[in-house]
Amino acid sequence: LIMVIAGHDSGNDPRQFPVITHPPYSQLVNDGIKGKKIGFLTEGFIGVEEDLAGIVRQAALTLKEAGAEVSDVSLPIHSDGVAIWTPVDFEGTYQMMIKGNGHGYGWKGAYDLPLQEALTGAFDLRPFDCPLPVKIVMIFAEYMQRNYQNKFYSKAQNLIQHLTMEYNRILKDYDVIVMPTSSGKPIKLPTRANFIGETLKLVLGMIKNTAPFNATGHPALSVNAGLSEGLPCGMMIVGRMFDDLTVLQVARAFEKIRDGAN
Repeated sequence: LIMVIAGHDSGNDPRQFPVITHPPYSQLVNDGIKGKKIGFLTEGFIGVEEDLAGIVRQAALTLKEAGAEVSDVSLPIHSDGVAIWTPVDFEGTYQMMIKGNGHGYGWKGAYDLPLQEALTGAFDLRPFDCPLPVKIVMIFAEYMQRNYQNKFYSKAQNLIQHLTMEYNRILKDYDVIVMPTSSGKPIKLPTRANFIGETLKLVLGMIKNTAPFNATGHPALSVNAGLSEGLPCGMMIVGRMFDDLTVLQVARAFEKIRDGAN
């Protein structure tokens, strides 16, 4: 799939850079990870359910069987990642998806006019049918805009640059870093009795490790590290900018060990 969608699309998608080349992923994904350096991101394990953290750590240690070096690495600013990401995601989403009818302004590329018209009509006709997380984003972002304009959005964007440089700094010494994908195992769907509280926990309580990389753009994927109480425990593998191949190779090496494949 990545071989089909990766690469420059003649300007249709402004996120794809024409100067970035893409290797034949399917041919190289099984090349192994001998000599690769893998770091346990210490802060990524803070506040994580104990059994989940243990399963992820043990899963990553098995990568030694494939010839990788595994050790701990610390980056304190990772703990602030969600706080840095929040203004950009909430206010940016509101301006582009709600006020901008799914598209926003100022970017070059292909605009989907039928989708834009459909979203415009839907928001005008049935705004109360939006999911609860969307309503929260709308209220939060409108409040911030009315009282602070785009002050905190701008501050967060500046901090994302610093956050990106800090990840890049430790990734000079490590090929990838690993951590639990979420802070807990999958939880039950919200009940009517406490729908709002449980939904907020479900939506916002699981993203402490994923949100920072949504902000910076580092390639990351989640692979099933094992089961606890019959529930899957995800291990997130994060690599250097534009080095999707190494992330895929580490994930594939782990899958082979986990599944007993040659």
